[in-house]
Amino acid sequence: MICVLDASVLVALCIPQPATDASITFLENFLAQDDAALLAPDCIFYETTATLRKYERQGIYRGLDEDLLSLYNLPITSISCRDLMRAAAAISREHVLSPYDAFYLALAQREDAPLITADERLVNGTKGKGFDVRNVMPA
Repeated sequence: MICVLDASVLVALCIPQPATDASITFLENFLAQDDAALLAPDCIFYETTATLRKYERQGIYRGLDEDLLSLYNLPITSISCRDLMRAAAAISREHVLSPYDAFYLALAQREDAPLITADERLVNGTKGKGFDVRNVMPA
């Protein structure tokens, strides 16, 4: 099974929040499957690092170097944003979504795979728009 992973899931692995346990459980269960394939646009690494660094600057997070090493070792196949630009721009424009979110959605559409997120705003913003967006948090 293929799924596209949103940066919010990676952030939840590092910063304790309501979605942390669900993110850990999802990844453990998903990666235990023989045919598991995690995909993400390569902006996931920028977006995750930027978010973690923001928390570090605020003084509420101290594990940046260790967590980045752990995240680096996750079996995520990154897809160039360059290959997704046109589709992401169209999705962003048509559905009034952020370009960041649109890159993940473009990849999920291209691969006919669900987008896994811990971002409730993204889940709500895509309802009824034909996207397969799944929250790691139980409903």
